[in-house]
Amino acid sequence: MQSTRATIHLTVFFTGILLVMTDRTAASRQVAEAARSGYGKLVFRSEIPRSARVEAATAAGVTLLDYAPGCAAAEAYKALCSEVIRRVES
Repeated sequence: MQSTRATIHLTVFFTGILLVMTDRTAASRQVAEAARSGYGKLVFRSEIPRSARVEAATAAGVTLLDYAPGCAAAEAYKALCSEVIRRVES
């Protein structure tokens, strides 16, 4: 049996750390504080909240922005996009 080996050279750009499935619990706040304390500005300001609409959009096979464009999670993703653009352009 002949073995084939391929080498792939990738350059990966790390833009930041995103906190997802956040909520108003003390545990969620502690995780966010620890991440920001440890990683500083690498952690995006935007946080994606836990949302049943995210799960419903996935189950329906559509994007969250099509399913529930005004929900908190969709608004958070929009804010994240703006934040990523600002980081990449600077």
